[in-house]
Amino acid sequence: MFLELSRNRPFFQPTPRLGRAIPIGPAVALVFFLATAARGQTITEFPVPTPISQPTGIAAGPDGNLWFTETAANKIGRITPAGAITEFSAGLSVAAAPWAITGGPDGNVWFTEQGMNKIGRITPAGVITEFPTQAGAISLGITAGPDGNLWFTEFQGAIGRITPAGVVMEFSAGLSSISQWGITAGSDGNLWFTQYGAPSRIGKITTAGVITEFTTGIAPNGGIEAITSGPDGNLWYANQNNDTIGRVTTSGVITEFPIGTFAQARGISAGPDGNLWFTGYNGAQVFRITTAGVVTQFTAGITAGAQSRGITAGPDGNLWFTEQTGNRIGQIALGIVAPTATPTVTGTVPPTSTPTATPPPGVTPSTTPQGPAGVVVPTLSPSLLALFAAALALSALLLVRRN
Repeated sequence: MFLELSRNRPFFQPTPRLGRAIPIGPAVALVFFLATAARGQTITEFPVPTPISQPTGIAAGPDGNLWFTETAANKIGRITPAGAITEFSAGLSVAAAPWAITGGPDGNVWFTEQGMNKIGRITPAGVITEFPTQAGAISLGITAGPDGNLWFTEFQGAIGRITPAGVVMEFSAGLSSISQWGITAGSDGNLWFTQYGAPSRIGKITTAGVITEFTTGIAPNGGIEAITSGPDGNLWYANQNNDTIGRVTTSGVITEFPIGTFAQARGISAGPDGNLWFTGYNGAQVFRITTAGVVTQFTAGITAGAQSRGITAGPDGNLWFTEQTGNRIGQIALGIVAPTATPTVTGTVPPTSTPTATPPPGVTPSTTPQGPAGVVVPTLSPSLLALFAAALALSALLLVRRN
């Protein structure tokens, strides 16, 4: 396990070699330049209009925007890829305390209400409907399932399923403790979830409700919140109490990778670059981890004390995250061109580029100037580095043959 504490500077350094120097041709020099000055990450922050709103969960919506929860403000927010924010509150119960959020299979966005034991649904136009769960459940995580339903966790001891029509069913058989937290759909057609308490566990539930738990390989102090499906077909989770990132195969084999710094990892998401990205609640930081376990820390462009929480891949090819204390939404621009293919989600509507000019009751459009241009953070492009290595080897071979 390696930690690249480069503070967002290129970590590749040419290694001096003894003996005869090898001349490098123009093509190889160009590849070297591209490899060391390859596309970087630009971090930009957008302030949430309502003060002290505690933005927590964030997810890409089927309408081409990002949607997030404002736990303290009791609102649902929408931010366009251009950074325009609109807030919605009409239809939310008082003290709902919305927490996690996800895009649904029905073209709407779904979220949990930890304060009122309800699951909420919001249309792209901002119309909110609530559906009750069992009393005292404390609903936390939520995700779209492979069966066309939404699946959610209940901290007090159950995994829930809700149909797009609002029919709720809860499963508890097979759970050995309470404290269910994050949930995601796996590549194996099952749902995978976390148990926060000590000892923490990783759970799997089939769409029929059969639950299996895994503990071997997890550090003993508890503290697992978020879980996501990775680009390698495995599940990845953030363990805040142990400052590790865990990888779980679909057969339940667990490996944890130390972050190498005090991070309090909370949110985690697969990125469009083939890596995993996670937030550090301690201070102002986000991280990238490769599927091989190599961690890079990013801090430039994030306001001090932000306490980054949720994170997701956006429809624009970038990463988006919430700053729970900083009261901002952050964008990590990866320089990746977003795909232009039409989404396959039923009920998808065209993206909206600006908030509604005349908002309905309960809607507060943003008039706050948006964040400054971010700070470019250069990083290596793995493909260009491989190209550089191949070109260098070819140059050396030609030199040997010439001599």
